[in-house]
Amino acid sequence: MIRFTTGGFRGIIGKDFIPENIVKIATGIYKYIKEKQYKKEVSLSYDFRAYSEETANLIAEVLSAAGIKVYLSDDATPTPVAMYMARYLNISIGMMITASHNPYNYNGVKLFEHGVDASEEATNHLEKLINEPGSLNKRDIKEVVKIDFLSPYFNFVKKFIDIKPNAENKILVDFIHGTGVKTIPYFKRYYNLVNLEFLRGDQTPNFNYILPNPLEEVIGVNRELQKEKGYELIMGLDSDADRLGMIDEHGNFVDNNEILAVIYYYLVKHRHLSGDIVKNIATSNLIDALAKKLKFKAHTVDVGFKNISAGMMQHDALIGGESSGGLTIRDYVKGKDSTLSALLMIEIVTKLAKPLSQIVAEVREFANFYRYTKEAEMVFDDREKLIDFLNKKTNLPFEFKQVIQYKSNYKYVLENDEWILLRFSGTEPLLRIFVETNDVSKSESIIESLKNILKGI
Repeated sequence: MIRFTTGGFRGIIGKDFIPENIVKIATGIYKYIKEKQYKKEVSLSYDFRAYSEETANLIAEVLSAAGIKVYLSDDATPTPVAMYMARYLNISIGMMITASHNPYNYNGVKLFEHGVDASEEATNHLEKLINEPGSLNKRDIKEVVKIDFLSPYFNFVKKFIDIKPNAENKILVDFIHGTGVKTIPYFKRYYNLVNLEFLRGDQTPNFNYILPNPLEEVIGVNRELQKEKGYELIMGLDSDADRLGMIDEHGNFVDNNEILAVIYYYLVKHRHLSGDIVKNIATSNLIDALAKKLKFKAHTVDVGFKNISAGMMQHDALIGGESSGGLTIRDYVKGKDSTLSALLMIEIVTKLAKPLSQIVAEVREFANFYRYTKEAEMVFDDREKLIDFLNKKTNLPFEFKQVIQYKSNYKYVLENDEWILLRFSGTEPLLRIFVETNDVSKSESIIESLKNILKGI
């Protein structure tokens, strides 16, 4: 059975991600368009992963043979570009061939409906259609239109950025062999950022066997280069350029919660914009404290950026983001975009003329919030066994005053509003653990105790 979740379809290349399954997915999408009576058009792009372009061509051929007009990108792009172009072209269904930040041997198909991530209701129904007997063929290929996706996106992004031209700040951007190399260099030229330098920008489908996710262990290898060349900021983008990671001028990894907080603070205090903020359940209470001091509200939703986008529309929020490094702002693409967040951070450090560590410290001082979130993960693929264990509420290595269940995610509220979250990855057999307390060593101790207990169930 092909699983198609709100994150789309992802599978191991050669095992689940195979042409036969791709044709079934294309068939299901055709049926969905027909059922919904949408205009018979789709937009489609792809990243640098192995078989991404070939898969995009296969889907385009199958759908065009069935009478669907396909607008196919003429080049690899980040996921946010594909999401924007579905909206720009006024097309109900858009697709992106990517496995985002997953390891190199994965690939996938991501679906957008009306310019946002497809809803759970939509993907549940689509999964049913995909797994019905029978598939389309590509005997009579009709109209596949290859067009430039990047230029309209560049013009759109410029409306949201106010970088000082000719800024001389020494900044390194690590693309981790991903599609961010298709966007950031354009803005270097546009704003004449003479000291903006790039690393790992070559197209390498296996990412040189590096996890294409801007975690500390991935972009932290650049610290020696930072010492040598004096970079005041290092930024890393994941393989489809919707997540951002950062290292400050001292070589310290910047918590993704802090990136979200800094951008929100800057937009309100220095751009004089107004509005609430939307975060997910894994995001630090720093955001709540900051919103309160700014005289706005923080709204919490379940994991999944579609929930962030929906919350932003519901509350007319200024910004929405999550602890994994993705964010967006009002009137922008209805999904996370690390080109946007990277450019905003460049704007912030160049306009404020302060080192990033000082800006982060000022935001924490303003919010009067000094707790830190620690994250960990472990391989754990038996979801039902874990849920059964957690429902018993016994043998946990901590005392809690409240447990909040978001589907199969469990958030434990401790004394003083410290918290622990256990949640499954939607794309890999991983359990993710998030802990926020007043003491880093306490958080680390809770994580280790939890891992030891969970290994035994």
